[in-house]
Amino acid sequence: MSNALAIAGVTAVLRDMIDTTMIDQNVSAAMGQGVTVTAVAPDTIALEGTDARPQVNVFLHQVTPNAAWRNVGLPSRGRNGDRLSNPPLALDLHYLVTAYGIDDLGPRCCSASRCCRCTRCLCSRATPSERR
Repeated sequence: MSNALAIAGVTAVLRDMIDTTMIDQNVSAAMGQGVTVTAVAPDTIALEGTDARPQVNVFLHQVTPNAAWRNVGLPSRGRNGDRLSNPPLALDLHYLVTAYGIDDLGPRCCSASRCCRCTRCLCSRATPSERR
């Protein structure tokens, strides 16, 4: 059965899954500070000032009907005409997941003198042979 809270429930579960992954992968240690996971409109996120912080945002930007699930599980009715169950909510939810950091590229993976040979080196000072 589904109702109006089903979409909010999906958003909350998706947000929690991203947050759990951030904790499991120890992203806070790599970033040097905590990364928060939010579910707000992208235009309300503070990009500058004292409120700016590293974060991942989940935003539901489009909901479309799912034609394959639309006619599955029609509502069942009892003898007196009361509804016994609701059909599944036949919707496709399209999310926009964005990451925000305080700096342009986040924490630097390289020092000024030599590259640490990380998987994806973003340091412009490293030579092509050092950027493996």
